[in-house]
This record gives sequence, C-alpha cells and structure tokens, in this order.
Amino acid sequence: MPKRYTDTEKWKKKWFRTLTPEEKAVWFFITEQCDNVGVWDGDFEAAEFTIGAKIDWESFLERTNKNIEVLECGKWWLIDYCAFQHTDLSPESKSKPVISYIKLLKKHNLYERVMKALVKPLDSLSKGLKEKEKEREEEKEREREEVKELPDKESKKKTKEPKTEYAEKVFLTKKQYNILVHDYEKGLTDSSIEILSNYKCSKNKKYDSDYHALLTWAIKEAAGRDRQLVKADVAKRRDDNEAQKKVMDKIKKGKLEKRLSPAELSELTKSITDKSDFLNGQDNKDDSMWDE
Repeated sequence: MPKRYTDTEKWKKKWFRTLTPEEKAVWFFITEQCDNVGVWDGDFEAAEFTIGAKIDWESFLERTNKNIEVLECGKWWLIDYCAFQHTDLSPESKSKPVISYIKLLKKHNLYERVMKALVKPLDSLSKGLKEKEKEREEEKEREREEVKELPDKESKKKTKEPKTEYAEKVFLTKKQYNILVHDYEKGLTDSSIEILSNYKCSKNKKYDSDYHALLTWAIKEAAGRDRQLVKADVAKRRDDNEAQKKVMDKIKKGKLEKRLSPAELSELTKSITDKSDFLNGQDNKDDSMWDE
C-alpha cells in the first residue's frame, strides 16, 4: 500500500474551506487514487459510487483554485503533486522509485514541464545550503582565531598539570588529590587509592583517568556505601567543627558565656552526685568510729 504526504495547511486555504463536504471527499479521493505522479484516470462513476454522492464535476474543477488540470487524453492531473511528494526528483538519481516516477512522467508527456518547474526551487535550495555552509565555515574560522588570540592567563589554564604517583600505578594531580582529601578526608582517600592500586596491579588494568575511577567505584568500595553520602557526612562534620570553633573563639574572647549542653550538664551532675555520695559515706564512717 503506497503512503503519501498530506498538506495539513490546506484547511487554512480559502479555496479548500469553501468546498462542500462532498467536494472535499472528491479531493481526498483523487489525491489518494491518482498514480505516483499525480495523474487520475477520471473515473467519475467509481468516484461517485465510493463517495456516495452525485458530483458536479465542472463546478468542482473550477473551485479547485487551478490545482487540477485536464490533460489532452482526458485524465486529471494534480499540478503540484510531484513538487510536494517527490522533493528528490532528479534525472541523475539512481533510486529505483525516482527512476519509475520519471518514466511515468514521460509516459504522460509531463517530464519536461515538471522538471522545468522543479529547477528553480532546487537551485534556490542549493544556493541557500551553500550560503549556510559558507556561514558555518566563517564561524569556525572566527572560533579558530579566537583560540589563537587567547590571553596568556587562558593559555596557562589549558596546560596539563603534572601527575604524581600516589600509589603503584595510581596517578593524580596535586589538585585532584587535594579535592579528594577535602571531600572524603585523608584516611578514606588513601584507602581508596590503595584499593585502586591493588586492582590495577592484579588485573593489569589501565584507566584514562585514575581520578574518575576513584570517584566511580573505589571510594564507594573503601567506604562501604555511596560516595555522595560520605561526602555529605564529611561536609557536615566540617561545618559542625567550624561552628564549634567559632563559638569557642568567642568564649575565649569573652564575647559569649559558655552554656553546657544537655549531655555535658548530665555528666557534671553525675560527677557531683558521685562525689557527694563518697563524702557522705566518709562522714558516716568517722561518726561510727567515735561512737565506739
């Protein structure tokens, strides 16, 4: 079953909107029953039988906005059919369908007419494509010039930082190592590096980036849980320590009175109670000695 494109914009065109429902049905019938170059055999009886209505064919033809032409042989031709359905129509094409369309056009004596109508749109399209290609090349050239004219500061950023072997076969830049220590603390970072080193040595494995291998799986294996959770815990501890340090600094400078936390207060109360019980026990013991 052949499949064909349909123009969804036709519903906005006045000539199509003013057609009667039966005439619209005729239009759809012709566009679907014509051959592959838009020629319909003009079988009016079959069309009326299929649609289920009598059609004034002369009136319909006048109301189609000159989109249909009656050929000398009596067949009807949708003038813009090829331009709409076959945008790749070219005499140089080796496509079997396109070759068959050209043969059909020649059979209907429409080949020269259709190709002449297609030349202008194709030339215009080709010209537009060439202009866009030229614009892209010019843009690329401008980008190349911008890269050449980068200031020294920008050029330095693109220089690769040397890597250090932190464990056998594990290479990181100093910056990468410091980031890992900051995010996951030194102990976990070193353990992860050791795990990665053992794996690479035992499996003779190579990575483009040991840093990303650590982030991908080695840190998770060393911590026993997802690295993002570890990173969040480390960040929280760091924030808590910094907050506590600020409080202690204020206490030392006399800007803030020290207030005991519930845990500290509980511990102090217990200590006082224990000492009180001990002293009370000693007093009772002394009294009993005097009583004797």
